[in-house]
Amino acid sequence: MDVKLIYLAKRNPAIKAEDWPRTWRSHAVFASQFPIAGVSLTGLFYCSRMLTPTLNGTPVDPPGASLGYDGVAVVSSPSEAALRAELSPADRAKIDQDELRVFSTYTPRFSFYCKEVLVHGGAHGQAAVIRFLARKAEDSREDFFAHWGRQHADIGKRAVEAGAVTRYVHNSLLDEPPPGYPFDGITETWFANADDAVRSLLDGALAPLARDVPTFCDMERTVTMLTYVTHRWPRA
Repeated sequence: MDVKLIYLAKRNPAIKAEDWPRTWRSHAVFASQFPIAGVSLTGLFYCSRMLTPTLNGTPVDPPGASLGYDGVAVVSSPSEAALRAELSPADRAKIDQDELRVFSTYTPRFSFYCKEVLVHGGAHGQAAVIRFLARKAEDSREDFFAHWGRQHADIGKRAVEAGAVTRYVHNSLLDEPPPGYPFDGITETWFANADDAVRSLLDGALAPLARDVPTFCDMERTVTMLTYVTHRWPRA
C-alpha cells in the first residue's frame, strides 16, 4: 500500500492557462536535479485540468467539474519518510524560487500526505476524475468515513464492473489539511482515455458515483477535477 503526496495546484496568474501544463512539466525537470527527487518513488503523475472538454469531438460542459484550479499532482512511494524527507536549505530555496515561477504559492500550502486504499487496482490510464471531498458541516468524521468507505466504495466497485474505470482509489489524509483546503479525503477515478473521463460526469454507469457525492459531502467546498495526464514518471 503506497503513501502519497497529492497537491491541488493553481498556476501563477502570469501564466496563460493553455501554457501552464508545459510550464508545470519544466518544474518537474528542474526538480529532478536535486538528490532527493525520485528517491523511493513508485510513480508521479501531473494531471492538468481539461480546459475544453469534448466527447466524441464535440465540446461539452460536464456538470460539477471545477474551474478554480489548474492541476493535481499525485506522487506515490512505499515510504512515508521518503516523501517527507527534507532538502538542504540551499536546495529548498532554489525549489521555492521555481515554485513561485510556476504556482500561485509554495506547494506545501496546498499539499496533502495520504494513505492509499485501493478499491480497484488497475492501470492509471490517461485521464482521471480526482475529487477532493469535504464532509457536511453537520456530519462527524466517523459519519463521513463510514459512508465513503462503504456505500460510496460499493458504487465505485459497480462502476469498475461496468468496464469504464481502470483504477479507483480512496486516499485518507494523514495530517490536518492546509488552511483554505478543508478536505477530508481524496478519490482518484482513472480512465483509459479523456472521453471516458468526460462521459463519467455526464451519463452512464458512472453517474451514480457523482450523484452519491452530495449525499455525504458539502458541494460548495468539494472540488472535482476533470484531468488528463500531461507528465508521468516512469513513462510507461
